[in-house]
This record gives sequence, C-alpha cells and structure tokens, in this order.
Amino acid sequence: MKKSTSSIQLKEAILAHELKLIQAEVRMKEQFVMTLNNLKPVNLIKNTFSKLVESPDLKKELINSTLAATSGFLTKKLIVRQSHNPVKQIIGTLLQIGVTSLISNKSRIFLAIGKSLFQSSPIIKSTGQTEL
Repeated sequence: MKKSTSSIQLKEAILAHELKLIQAEVRMKEQFVMTLNNLKPVNLIKNTFSKLVESPDLKKELINSTLAATSGFLTKKLIVRQSHNPVKQIIGTLLQIGVTSLISNKSRIFLAIGKSLFQSSPIIKSTGQTEL
C-alpha cells in the first residue's frame, strides 16, 4: 500500500511541477511579447517623448537652449556677415560656440537681464504685458 500511496503522491507532485512549468512558460511568453513590443522603434520614440513631456523642467530647458543657440547664431552672423574669409569664419564659429555655452551655463543671469530689460521697455509697458 505504501508503494501505491507514494507513487500516487509522486505522480501528483510531478503533475503539480508540470503545471508550474506550464504557468512559468506562459508568463515568459507574455513577458517576451511585452519586451518585443517595448523595443519596437515606434514605441521607444513614443515612450521617450511621453517621458519628456511629463518632465517639469522641459519648458525651462527648452527656453534656455533656444536662447543660447539663437544668441550664438546671431553673434556669428554679426561677426562674419557675408565674408568668405576663412579666418573670420573660424573666429565667428568659435564665438558662436563660446556665446552658446556661456549663455546655456549662465542662463538664469541672462534671463533675469532680459526680463528686466523687457519690463523697463516702454513698448511692453503700454501693452500691459510684462511676463516672458
């Protein structure tokens, strides 16, 4: 009798283990499909943009970067203008890089200066718009 009971218990244990293996295989297949979907280029881009949009500092960083890049570009255009002189173009490029990095690193100072200039402007005061 003990043999039959132990063989029945053994068969039950084997069935339980096989059931666990089947469940683990199903979970692994589901995880594989989810991973495959997350690694599709469209989903990678979508997830990245959704994280960027949710970022609270995005607007501030975007304004700072735009201000820095625009200032650098305008500085180069003011220095180089229509010149085809390679030395002048190199100097203009170096100034563009310098101004861009300076403004991006010290953006708070330049934003405060710009804000105070716009607030003291008579054109802005007459329209009632004082915020940047």
